[in-house]
Amino acid sequence: MKGKSILQHPDRSTIDRMLQTGWSPQKVHDWLFSRKKELVTAQTIASYRKNHIDAKLILDPSIYALKLKQLDVQIDSLQELYNLIEVQKRRLGYLIKVEDQSEIALPDTRDEIKVLRDTIIKTVELEMQLGIRSKAAFEVIEKRIDITELLREFIAQKELMAVIDP
Repeated sequence: MKGKSILQHPDRSTIDRMLQTGWSPQKVHDWLFSRKKELVTAQTIASYRKNHIDAKLILDPSIYALKLKQLDVQIDSLQELYNLIEVQKRRLGYLIKVEDQSEIALPDTRDEIKVLRDTIIKTVELEMQLGIRSKAAFEVIEKRIDITELLREFIAQKELMAVIDP
């Protein structure tokens, strides 16, 4: 393709976005080649960028650094939520085991269940923000779940594993 050929290129909008977000002409060329798209030389792409892409539309690379830093913070937060859920499961497991053995309801158990539920909801919301989980899955979690029963099953499985693999 020569000269104004990018103006009629089937992937022109994609090429524009790539150039606006800081892709080099060679990188755009390589991307087109790797996807078996209609090829354009890196020189033509450079010329197109110079003559057809408004310099004001090209984003500053620091924007990406800021976005990536925010994403790192969210991912770190997500891992902390996962860790907290595991701690809460163990705490609840212990409380439920004590309740079962003593046949007395402990006042802390209900509060710990609420903490676990809230932590799970926060985790799911963050997963949805990050695109890890679809929003449809959240509707399932909002339904009433008997967490006590789930925890009893967890304790039973854990005890079974301890017997099988001491």
